[in-house]
Amino acid sequence: MAPSRSDAAVRPGPAAAGWSRAERGVIADAVRSAPSVHGGQPWVLRFADGGAAIHERLGRPDRDDPLGRDRLLSCGAALANLVLAARMLGWTTRLDLFRDPAQPDEVGRVTVTGRQEPSGVDTEWYAVLGARHSHRAPFADAALPASLRAELVGAAGTDGVQPRPIRAEEVPALAELLRHAAAMTGGFGGERDETSLPWMPAPVAVPDQRMLAARMRAEYLLVLLTPDDGKADQVRAGIALQRTWLAATGAGLGCSVLTRPLFAPAVRGTLVDRLGLPGHPQALLRIGYPTTATGRRSSP
Repeated sequence: MAPSRSDAAVRPGPAAAGWSRAERGVIADAVRSAPSVHGGQPWVLRFADGGAAIHERLGRPDRDDPLGRDRLLSCGAALANLVLAARMLGWTTRLDLFRDPAQPDEVGRVTVTGRQEPSGVDTEWYAVLGARHSHRAPFADAALPASLRAELVGAAGTDGVQPRPIRAEEVPALAELLRHAAAMTGGFGGERDETSLPWMPAPVAVPDQRMLAARMRAEYLLVLLTPDDGKADQVRAGIALQRTWLAATGAGLGCSVLTRPLFAPAVRGTLVDRLGLPGHPQALLRIGYPTTATGRRSSP
């Protein structure tokens, strides 16, 4: 379930005038542990009186991320960790996205607004920050109980982001689209590629559709939807992605993320039409019980 502040003891008081060295260290460590799809930490953390901000690290276009979609998802994940760390330090927070047109690289600013004890969920998620990693291996053939599925959906459903489980009867259509996307982009493969199709042995240029669908049916799949497809929507999807990932890790589950097939507008549009999705798909999460084989740790 999503973090609740209602059961925590609130301590009234003014917002911080500045961050102590220890607080800065806690926040920097948390942000550093956020996932970045291509392992490059495409953000810069900057502190200010009473707050901290994540800035997008702009530069040469990434061949694998020409529109910067994954970069913004990663910045959103870093913001999720920033907020979590501030809460663990006993602060309540306000998050503003793209608040200053004069600083277009400032993706989000977190401002402290008061004092409050962290919730139980805050504590649980913070405890697994270092344990979160991308699970590329197959999952055990065991269905997630309904209560756990509801917890993951609750963690992802934040600030306009709608998590939509993929139903069993929709898997063949999704497998067909992923195979089509692989053919369009020259295939997904290579063990170092976080965007590769995790269900297939690498390297695989274009996967077999029936084999792909069979492996996907054994997992819990969530697609993150946003009402629009602007930069702020992509950042919010990144926040929801990280929250879901931490909830899954805290529950002893493995998780990995697939975004590259959704880069192509034709694939996104067809996915929306074929599955009747009420929004713009930003990322696909695969979640399940890890087998004895461990997934490759992503480069933070």
